[in-house]
Amino acid sequence: MIYIILGIICFLLISSLIVGIIVINYNIKNFHNSMFDKRFMPDPRITYYTKDEFNLEADKIETYVDNEKIVGYLYHNDKYDESKIIVFCHGMNSSKEAYMQEIGYIANKGYLVLGFDYLGTNESDGVLKGFGNSLKSTDAIIKYIKSNDKLKNKEIYVIGHSWGTFAAGNIIKLYPDIKGVILLAPMTKIELIAKNMTKKSIHMFVPIYLNYDNKKTGGYSKYDICESLKDYNGKVLVIQSLSDPVIPANIGIDRIKEELKDKNNIKYLYPENRLHNPEYTVDAVKYFSEFIKKTKTLNEEELTEYMKTCNFHKMGELDPLIMDECIKIFE
Repeated sequence: MIYIILGIICFLLISSLIVGIIVINYNIKNFHNSMFDKRFMPDPRITYYTKDEFNLEADKIETYVDNEKIVGYLYHNDKYDESKIIVFCHGMNSSKEAYMQEIGYIANKGYLVLGFDYLGTNESDGVLKGFGNSLKSTDAIIKYIKSNDKLKNKEIYVIGHSWGTFAAGNIIKLYPDIKGVILLAPMTKIELIAKNMTKKSIHMFVPIYLNYDNKKTGGYSKYDICESLKDYNGKVLVIQSLSDPVIPANIGIDRIKEELKDKNNIKYLYPENRLHNPEYTVDAVKYFSEFIKKTKTLNEEELTEYMKTCNFHKMGELDPLIMDECIKIFE
């Protein structure tokens, strides 16, 4: 009789464990899909900088991954260094349009810049499948460059901001011949970002989340910038403000500096009071902060009217001292 009772207890415990695992996986997948599994389109109420303001030509390019189209443009002025190409990787909930001032600045210093939209974003096909989407899309762009007769012999440099740094900082693991990389507010490892986004009590479930994200993006979410930079010998510039509220410096620039302290090919810059945009001016960051604070108090109708009064160019004003440090990497 006791064996029957023990058997029932074991059955119930195992059943509860299985049900618990199923429920946990279901909730994690739902949490992940609430962030992704959708498209991002730029807000039409925002006035972005345009290529015409920088007197740039923009030659459209298209490439495919998993039968989905990635759209980008080769930005340049009349005279540019034909030996090099700069690939710009944009941040999350954004697009190449939001970085036209950075693209324009670099292009007008005499460089060919390839700005593009990740899969699931703006002009490109598909949906945002996970954090690895940025690296997956960038991989497709580098493959395009290396297979294009007009581009394949150029030196490649990569620059990224925030989510774009996950792509820029890890693409060198796949293509160590890339000549240089610039990381603006680096997202060094998805595990650390996931933990920063969640309560400590659920950190034990982060590996399940990461495994799901990795599967959704075809294996592109597993990389770590520190590991990718370890054996990389090209030029590296890492820039982040200690005031960054989105990616804390201890899991960004400080982590890279500590883990790779013996690497002499990496330069670090810590501009003060720049929050999550270290390439912006202090005034631009302050104006953006006031904008965000104000938007949280408005309904959609009020927000639309308020945005008509905003100076979005001022909000994205670049610090030429920081940008010129970036230019040195390409020289």
